[in-house]
Amino acid sequence: QAVALSYYFDASIGKAALKVVSLISENDFVLTDNAFGGATGLERISLGKGLTSIGQTAFKGVFASVDLRETKITEISDYSFANYNGKEVLLPSAITKIGTFAFAETVNLFAEDGQKFVVPATVTFIGRRAFYRSGINELEFERNSAYTEVIEEAFYGFSGKKITLPNTVKKLGKKAFSSTKAKSIFIGNGVTEIGENCFDSSGGITSFIVPENVDYIAANAFLNCSALTKITFGSLTPPTRSALTVFATGGAVITFVIKVGADETAYKNYFEKCGASGRYVISKLA
Repeated sequence: QAVALSYYFDASIGKAALKVVSLISENDFVLTDNAFGGATGLERISLGKGLTSIGQTAFKGVFASVDLRETKITEISDYSFANYNGKEVLLPSAITKIGTFAFAETVNLFAEDGQKFVVPATVTFIGRRAFYRSGINELEFERNSAYTEVIEEAFYGFSGKKITLPNTVKKLGKKAFSSTKAKSIFIGNGVTEIGENCFDSSGGITSFIVPENVDYIAANAFLNCSALTKITFGSLTPPTRSALTVFATGGAVITFVIKVGADETAYKNYFEKCGASGRYVISKLA
């Protein structure tokens, strides 16, 4: 039976004096809610193979780097790193799930230019608002990723600069990237469906690529993307199913880029029907 580690570091010792914590127990243990909460003086936390789970806000207010690579955990549970103030979290390679609000409000996490948060290839599920207001500079996925679907609001409110999805993703859910501050979002060549309000109010996006396999774009997918002025289409024909308000961006004239040899007439009809009437131009990509 796992031993629970909860409020282990009291105000007089852990939260004031300790700089490094290394738990290397072979016995199973868990971090319960707020286990390291408020331990602002810590500089490094290294947890060993005995760790089996992490409670909510276990690292709230902590500035220390956290190394989980040797642990047994297979998921970053809901709110685990919410309000974590540190710059680095090293994940184990067997992670399959990142929970709801798991890294919410992590404003310093991999936030410097050139830094990246790399999602392990084994991750198959990312919960709602998992990176809400996270300052991650760039978020990407390891090669051979098992991730196939971005659920509703998975990346809602992401505050970093760039997200790159793997080509294994097929579907983007409702508000999947709504209210992000990202300037670049690359959704991968495998996507076939873009959900309702998918990029709603993501005001940092200036250009976007619709991959060749996309055949459905839901209502208000780009609503209030006021800086969006260029959308490039990878297919020779427009998506077969789309809502009437796909391109209600609330912004200026949009340049739609299509391939040489694409069905321009079909694309014109598509843009007119889907909310861009009177405020677009077509450019051809050689």
